[in-house]
Amino acid sequence: MLAAILPTAAAPPIDTAASCSLTIQTEYAGSPLAGMRFSLYRVATAAESGYYTLTADYAASGTDVNGVTDAGGWRAAAASLAAWTAEHRVAALAQATSDAQGEATFAALTPGLYLVGETRLVAGRQQYIGGAFLVALPGITDAGVWFYDVTAIEKVEEKPYKPPTPPDTTKPGETTEPTGTTASGATGTTAPEETTIPGEVTGTTEPEETTTPGGSTEPGETTEPGTTTAPGGDLPQTGQLRWPVPVMFALGVLLSTIGILLRRRDDDA
Repeated sequence: MLAAILPTAAAPPIDTAASCSLTIQTEYAGSPLAGMRFSLYRVATAAESGYYTLTADYAASGTDVNGVTDAGGWRAAAASLAAWTAEHRVAALAQATSDAQGEATFAALTPGLYLVGETRLVAGRQQYIGGAFLVALPGITDAGVWFYDVTAIEKVEEKPYKPPTPPDTTKPGETTEPTGTTASGATGTTAPEETTIPGEVTGTTEPEETTTPGGSTEPGETTEPGTTTAPGGDLPQTGQLRWPVPVMFALGVLLSTIGILLRRRDDDA
């Protein structure tokens, strides 16, 4: 990439009213990367002499952008300004996305020092990461000539990409009640997204049976306590089984008395 370069003493004054452009080229292994999004921040203005003054958004950062003399110094300044940008949530001046040729262009820029923010492009199981860097507008040639249309080549690193795991929204100790009920004698299953209540068994539900001692229950039937069920028969009511007992007892006593009286009458005769 093109780093910001301070002008030499012999350089002519900068036209601070001129319009500048910045084109960022991005590729990996000789292939252009389309769809990479870049954010641009203006961190300093430029005087005619080429001296930089930090803008209001970056003045309190205290980053030195005039005494830098080598690539390592520019990388350190870029990292410092990028961290300041994230910490103070500085809004981007403009954004652009690389096209099919891997180029993203910013136009109608005023002279100054610009920060290109870190960016990332995810493609399948790979991700392509471009680090933050500084670029000066206008640029200057080795001969001390200013040029106002600058091209910077983004250095891209490839890394494996692992999709993030969705967060678990279930609160500790919380269980999910089943949304449906299973009828007696039916078969039910639990949906995958449900949480089974402790003590329940998911899958096939056996029909519930309630029987009385000595009674029998056909599969799929539910009987009331104290009754018995015969296949195809009616369900007798418990009250219907008790009232004939005293009646039959009284009738037996009456018939016995009548029999005794009739026998005595025959004996007297």
